[in-house]
Amino acid sequence: MKTSISRRRMMCVVAASSILPEIAAGQTRYLGQPMTIVVPFAPGGSADLYARSLGTELAFKLGRPVLVVNKPGAGGNVGAAEVARNGIDGRFLLYTTTSIAINQTLYPSTNGFKLFNDLMPVAIVAVMPHVLVTKKSLSVKSTGDLLASLRANPQRYNYSSAGPGTSAHLSAELFLRNTRTSAAHVPYRGGSQAVLAVVSEEVDFAMMASFQALPLLKTGRVNALAITAAKRSPALPDLPTLIEQGVDVESYQWHGLFVSAEVKKEVVQTLHQETQSWLAKPSTVEKILSDCSEPMKGSLEQSDAFVRAEVSKWAKAVSFSGAKPE
Repeated sequence: MKTSISRRRMMCVVAASSILPEIAAGQTRYLGQPMTIVVPFAPGGSADLYARSLGTELAFKLGRPVLVVNKPGAGGNVGAAEVARNGIDGRFLLYTTTSIAINQTLYPSTNGFKLFNDLMPVAIVAVMPHVLVTKKSLSVKSTGDLLASLRANPQRYNYSSAGPGTSAHLSAELFLRNTRTSAAHVPYRGGSQAVLAVVSEEVDFAMMASFQALPLLKTGRVNALAITAAKRSPALPDLPTLIEQGVDVESYQWHGLFVSAEVKKEVVQTLHQETQSWLAKPSTVEKILSDCSEPMKGSLEQSDAFVRAEVSKWAKAVSFSGAKPE
């Protein structure tokens, strides 16, 4: 009897190994090696912080070291191109932002890679709306007040951004185009400088990422007029959306995890599942919500559709804004 049971167990093992050759040859080998998450921006920003949190989760779940490496340059293209070139085995991942969608139009050449041909989204992590803020001394209390001022004095007002072609710049341009108003664009080298320009009253207003605006609103250093989300944020329940105020603008800065388009499907699925697991953790949800952002959950197909829609939307904004990379 024992011999018969042993034979049956052995037959099951052989059968299992024969029907899972791709996992045995692909995913298991992949999970046995260290991984690197490339963040195509300088350390310390929101993308860097979220990538490190996700990296810790992946290291724990997959039982392998996960390094986070910053590769800034060309608006995120340098790091993205490295993953496209070297990440075909799935050990190099890209944690990036809205910039990857904008750059498809903003840059004539994206450092030798093309989104969807060379890179694919694994998951969209979070969407972060912009907040329309003004300097404290500007005597406007609503979006309507600001629009009245812009129309009365079309050459007087200006706004800051982290640079041409950034989501903050293009969101402001969407706002101005939709309302048929104008204001001078004052680009800065980085988000922190653009934020400081409003606080120090060097400029009149800005579209700030929600996680940048929130601490300033709590300390009363700027005025907030609207949020660019489809609905009000639980973190700022009294702040109306632009849509509520008759301005048809919805825009976000978002974070996403990408891999080479050559990575095996089972590896992509594993990464997707583990990222979704991390997004479902109460600590992750709490952090995202505290940044006035919204965690995103969805399938691989939904992530792909989301990014394709973003590429199309920002292509139009790049075109009518005349934005050029610096």
